[in-house]
Amino acid sequence: MKPLFPMLLLITYLHGVFASGFIPILNEQLGERANWAFAMYFVGLLLGQIAVYYFSSLSKHRYLFTFYEILFALSFVYMGLFKGEMHLVIGRSLEGLAGGLATPLLFTSFISAPSSLPPKDRIVRYNALFALGYVTGPVIVEWTLNVFRNYAYTVFLLYFGLIFIAINLLMMPMLKKLDTHQNEEELRFKVLFEGHGWFEKFYSLFFTKCFYGFLMAFITAYAASFFTKWPISAITVLIAIIFVAGQQLGARTLHFFNKKSLEIMLPLAMGALLVVFWLTHSSILLLVVAALHAYLTFIAFLNFTTQMKSGREFALFNSMSDPGMIIGALLVGAGTHGVWVIAALGALPLLYWRQWPHLLKQAEPQAQETH
Repeated sequence: MKPLFPMLLLITYLHGVFASGFIPILNEQLGERANWAFAMYFVGLLLGQIAVYYFSSLSKHRYLFTFYEILFALSFVYMGLFKGEMHLVIGRSLEGLAGGLATPLLFTSFISAPSSLPPKDRIVRYNALFALGYVTGPVIVEWTLNVFRNYAYTVFLLYFGLIFIAINLLMMPMLKKLDTHQNEEELRFKVLFEGHGWFEKFYSLFFTKCFYGFLMAFITAYAASFFTKWPISAITVLIAIIFVAGQQLGARTLHFFNKKSLEIMLPLAMGALLVVFWLTHSSILLLVVAALHAYLTFIAFLNFTTQMKSGREFALFNSMSDPGMIIGALLVGAGTHGVWVIAALGALPLLYWRQWPHLLKQAEPQAQETH
């Protein structure tokens, strides 16, 4: 295997680590105000990916990938040098912006990097490494902070940022073998949303990201109130395992079901269970909803990833739905009452109930094609 591909695997894993690994830090430092750090992180992701889509020059040169990854690392250096709630929120927004710029190029680098693996296997590796980092991130961060408990969290962030910069500088000479050719026939907003099928194409991904933003911020802010016997790292690992396992279950069982019917029924079920959670405050219900969300997430990404041809399209699909994460994180400011907005979004398919027979009839061949 060429050396560039293992380096990309390492970087993907580290992105996964800090997608969830920040939760113990934000839980300790911000508490119930952690939703603002999440919201600004999601805003940064959105702005970065919109920029990659609209300005093709931001993704053409092979060395821009390393530049964005170094910017990502500098956000950690910033949070390591400046301690305080405001700097954590600013640092997270800078991290999101750099991550939004870097992620589309990281994904396409995986596809074009010299390797004997076929494209399908590369995507599997990409998802697996990110998921592994996502699962182990909170444990790694909390363990490191406990081992070096005589030092502030800022020291950990500073050193991680510097190490990540060194990794990317080491990788830079390898990028000369990277194919930077881009497909010129890229999907556009007007093509994606033409006709009357835009609701079907867009809704599932937006709803899943809205719930994801809410769940991550809610767990971080209210873990002590709803999971009293669990350390924050154990909760996030459990959520991550549910998230990964639910998508794997979707990949293996979706061909048994009508895909469109699940896109209608799963949001309705999630909304109903969230209302029951509001009434009972039972934390177990959140885990059940998380499992349904994971399955729906697989369906939502299946709808889009089969159409992607380039990093700019990757950025387009994400930037369309990333506002959902921002909305979800901000809803946590209302506490448990925020679930009513998520439940209302989950009930939107009811507006189309007269079209259900037509949609379900259309979806039958698609359900077979996913096998």
